[in-house]
Amino acid sequence: FCWRDLRTLAPLFLLLGFVIGMFPLIVYNLQAAPGLDSLSMLVSLFHGGPSMHTAHTLPKLIQGIEGTVGMSLPTATGDPFCSVPAVEYAIDASP
Repeated sequence: FCWRDLRTLAPLFLLLGFVIGMFPLIVYNLQAAPGLDSLSMLVSLFHGGPSMHTAHTLPKLIQGIEGTVGMSLPTATGDPFCSVPAVEYAIDASP
């Protein structure tokens, strides 16, 4: 990161790219019925309201994301969560 980049048009293009990327979400939130927009859904996930199932509360969602990243990232980088000898040992049924 270089501080001179802040004096160029890079921050403007970064903001423009963010707005263009968020445009479908903004349009949806403007057209969504009350209570069905993304902010209301996020708040209801955080509080786990009476209409929400317990599996869909925000802490459970975060726990699921952590579990997914905890398993997939080591596997993608070549350091699997469960090494091959451990898997072969678990499959081997010989005495």
